[in-house]
Amino acid sequence: EVIEDKDTSKKSLIGLFNNINSEKAPCIHPRICVFSALTDGKGDCNVALKFVKQDDERELLSFDAPIKFFDPRQVVELKFEICGLILPEFGDYRFDLYYGQELLVSRKFMVSPIGGGKL
Repeated sequence: EVIEDKDTSKKSLIGLFNNINSEKAPCIHPRICVFSALTDGKGDCNVALKFVKQDDERELLSFDAPIKFFDPRQVVELKFEICGLILPEFGDYRFDLYYGQELLVSRKFMVSPIGGGKL
């Protein structure tokens, strides 16, 4: 969750996680927010957030967003809110954030069976 203070515009990130536990797969996560703050950009560009199943590099979901930097010192904040994210099987996943064709950052997490059963 990304909460923005209306008086200061400061952001708080709530409920960060590295693992999702589920009784079965596939499963659906009701709501995930992905937040990033970018700087040192130049002009117009496109960013892409890609959701990937790590073991076979399957791209399961992708979002594009145009951004504009007026100054390299500017900070552009991005919030992607994904409702009803389908997690097709247990295992490792990641979100990759691209600036144009350049991979900027990856955020990994795991989907595990409740009780530590087989992946």
